[in-house]
Amino acid sequence: MNEQGHFAILKKPLPGMSTRVLPEGWVLSYQAPLRVQCSKDGRIVLLGIAWQFLPERGTPMEEAEALCNRFPGTIPEEAVLEMEESWCGRYALLCQSVVYGDTCTLLPVFYSKLGVSSDCTLLAEQAGQPRKNYTMPPRRIMNWMPGPLTQYDGVRRMLPSQLYCYTTGEVYSRQLLAAHYPGIADEDARLERIVTCFDYSLRQMQNALPGTKLLVAITGGHDSRTLLALCKHAKIDFDAFTLLYDDIYEDDVTVPKELCRVEHIPHHEVLRDCKPDYAVREAEYLDHISGLVQDEDRLYYAHQQFEPLVQQFGEVALLRSGVWPNVMEWYRRSFTPTGPGFDCFDWFGAQPGSLEEKSLQEYFAWQEQHPQQGLSVCNVFYWDQRNGCWLSAIETGFDLIDHVVSLQPANCRYLMSMLMEFPAEERIINHHQYKIVAKACPSFSAIPYGGRKRQNETGGRILKDKVIRGLQRLRKLGLQKTIKTYYTMIRTRVEEMRMLKKQGREH
Repeated sequence: MNEQGHFAILKKPLPGMSTRVLPEGWVLSYQAPLRVQCSKDGRIVLLGIAWQFLPERGTPMEEAEALCNRFPGTIPEEAVLEMEESWCGRYALLCQSVVYGDTCTLLPVFYSKLGVSSDCTLLAEQAGQPRKNYTMPPRRIMNWMPGPLTQYDGVRRMLPSQLYCYTTGEVYSRQLLAAHYPGIADEDARLERIVTCFDYSLRQMQNALPGTKLLVAITGGHDSRTLLALCKHAKIDFDAFTLLYDDIYEDDVTVPKELCRVEHIPHHEVLRDCKPDYAVREAEYLDHISGLVQDEDRLYYAHQQFEPLVQQFGEVALLRSGVWPNVMEWYRRSFTPTGPGFDCFDWFGAQPGSLEEKSLQEYFAWQEQHPQQGLSVCNVFYWDQRNGCWLSAIETGFDLIDHVVSLQPANCRYLMSMLMEFPAEERIINHHQYKIVAKACPSFSAIPYGGRKRQNETGGRILKDKVIRGLQRLRKLGLQKTIKTYYTMIRTRVEEMRMLKKQGREH
């Protein structure tokens, strides 16, 4: 069993963990540093960190108490969904044996016939299965295990578009966008509302973390700049930071410095020094997340790049920006209007009969039976898979680090509904975020966004890497699919350049 920050809901308590008895003979077991809050009557339990996005509404626990008072008997599922659609954070909400994940289930929820846990390995071990980390197929492009299946028999992942009842074993559909968002047709009013709500939300987040230093992770891209601009506008106390490594993009080094310089934001760069025990720590990290993703974050942990920040500030909260692309039509070239395109299975190395193929088949069958309102199929895929599986595993890795909490301040269904009102042509090229930045911190608008050239990367190396990737695609996909892939990539890029030119941002 992994050692930190997990919870489980089983028919028995687990040794070495704090416990709380739930109705119908179920027991919640949980480990520090996971927070647990309960309504006075015990019918609603909140695991993790949540805060309110809308200024006109109460804190999550105030709303939970009000809901219990309003419904002394059965609490309708619709009322719970309306309550939590404006919450931000990383949490799981328990109400009448149903588990409601945060917007992207960044606090993961796995389930089996035995119960529920944030750790798939814990559930498997309770069933007598030996632990086995997920191992990715060779030469694949997507670097995570797609849900809902896991490497363990009978253990599945609850996705953001799902709810799970642990007393009946039933999986329910949840609409990803906020059902009670009224819509704001006027763009200026919408931008004002986004900035105003973020002002309130960020202050609420800061209040939920007393004595904790807020640090905004910043690169050369749109997502982190948008968060940085909103934090500056909210006038909260924060610094910025960038973690450096050998193959980092050049503009991920230069752009953060310029952004922080123009607004006098303290900026900290953390170098990567090779640690003698990095291999042991990398294995420890992969064990903690059951090998479900292989990303640069495992190396941040292995080389202890967060330690200097802890040494300087003590308790720290890392504010990150991986949720913004939910509305960007990110995988549009891999999808038809109704479902996955030719390369979606290939990118996961999903050979016929493989675990990856079975998981994707089950996932797409679920989405076909439970369509999402107001979202394209590629946005639903990004939300469910890229965030609900990939980012969720990465966020779980932070539970290993003492004195560090990682949060995604944009993790709110109400906010996603607001962003979806911008035209698709703007969302595809991040122009809606460009407008938010201009509204929140105009001085940032004049600073160019980062490119895709890595440090010390020569023209010869760029050409070599392209040839290697092309050969890998050829071996993996075959000639016909490789040609179609490159044709689609070129066509997509040309279309993006057209959109940028239309907005006056071709440079």
